[in-house]
Amino acid sequence: MTRPTSRTVQRLPQWRAALALAAIMLTACAQTIEVEDPKAPTGVAPVKTRISDQVIAGDLGYIQSLRGRLKKLNDAGRPLDEYSMCKAQAWVDFGYSEYTDNDRAGIVEEALAEANTLITIMEGGGGYEWSDTPVTPHSQRVREDLWTFIADKKAAGPASTGTKPACAACALAKLEVQMVWIGNEYRDLGWRHADSEIRAAERYRKAVDDELASCAAFETPPPPARCPPVAAEKQCPAVNEILPVGRAPLRVPINVHFAFDRSSIANESAAILSRIAELMRLHPEITATLIATTDTRGTTEYNAGLSMRRGSSVRVYLISAGVEAQRLKVEAAGEVSVDDPGLKRIDAFARARRVDFTFEGLRDIETERQLLDLQPDY
Repeated sequence: MTRPTSRTVQRLPQWRAALALAAIMLTACAQTIEVEDPKAPTGVAPVKTRISDQVIAGDLGYIQSLRGRLKKLNDAGRPLDEYSMCKAQAWVDFGYSEYTDNDRAGIVEEALAEANTLITIMEGGGGYEWSDTPVTPHSQRVREDLWTFIADKKAAGPASTGTKPACAACALAKLEVQMVWIGNEYRDLGWRHADSEIRAAERYRKAVDDELASCAAFETPPPPARCPPVAAEKQCPAVNEILPVGRAPLRVPINVHFAFDRSSIANESAAILSRIAELMRLHPEITATLIATTDTRGTTEYNAGLSMRRGSSVRVYLISAGVEAQRLKVEAAGEVSVDDPGLKRIDAFARARRVDFTFEGLRDIETERQLLDLQPDY
């Protein structure tokens, strides 16, 4: 008898329809999710019972309750880009993704249990330090180079100073959970099947390095003003005094993404916007145009309004983070398509749901387009 996996078990014909109906029901009652209910589920239902709308809705309600607890922590002042917050959210996203993929082998329960444990620790006032990431029973350890990278970064310093998150702590937390996700996919059907999860982990590793470089650049005192072109050579400092050798270039992301039919800022996007806000606070000469878009589903009129709401959400976030309103302009571009034959249709939609930044006044600063905060269709 073979081990059941998310791809080898018998698929129930009504699964997708039931899940869609449950998601609609869950959205309709989203405002009441945070109310504590003694009868609320404390986990997902046993695999064999996940065949009715009621059971599926209960499971999705439990997953949403975990997100609701994270929201309460953030509302109470816990930073979104703090290590344990990001790690718990990554476990929730992992469990949700595997649940919607009808994984019936056990990884859903394992991922959500890890999320619940971290959330409980944070609710008790802890979680400001690095935590171990277990390779769960339905995963396996692969890519030792990435595990070594994680260990080295953790050994370099604490996860936070007081309640202030360490630089790149959020990206490192996501990388750790992604390693378990890789192991699960690898264990199911081998290396080739884990390709997309491996690519995501490699993006997280790059994000850690890029954020550390950016933090180092922010912490480096600014170089003295450049000499005017007409100044005599003897009056100007040496080039190495203006731009010290080895100084990391400052990089800033130029886009954030949104979930389907949403204009709210996701945790991952908030961390990116915080970096942009910090840059703009340090450089008051920089202005930005926020170009907001949607995917191609929906009417032209609806998508025009949705893109404006997305741009406005980003603008409001940056203003609340200390950027002057007059330095930010929103353009609603409506729907766009991403034409890439190498992408699945659903992934192309995810890349189209975004706000792009066009900066004016950038000098000696590199820009980069990022995909770390791509949002799902729920």
